[in-house]
Amino acid sequence: LVNHGYDVKVYCDSWSDYTEKTWKGVSLDCVASLKHKYLETIVRSALATAKEMFGRSDVVHFHGSGSAPLALLARMAGKKTIVT
Repeated sequence: LVNHGYDVKVYCDSWSDYTEKTWKGVSLDCVASLKHKYLETIVRSALATAKEMFGRSDVVHFHGSGSAPLALLARMAGKKTIVT
C-alpha cells in the first residue's frame, strides 16, 4: 500500500524494542496498555480504536480475533472497517 502512495499506520505495544517510528514507509504508533495476560490486547486495541475513531483515516483494519469486537466502534464512527 505504501508503494501505491497510501499512508499506513500500525499500532504496536509501547514496551517493545521499537526504536524506529517507521518501517518500510509504514508509520509505527506505540500505544500503552496493561501488561496483563488477558487484558493486554483488548486494552491496546480499544485505545488504538479510540484514536482512529477521531482520526483522519479512511480504512481501519483489525487483525486478529482479540480486537475484532472493536470493529463495531470504528464502523459506528463512519470508518470503512476490515476484520481479518
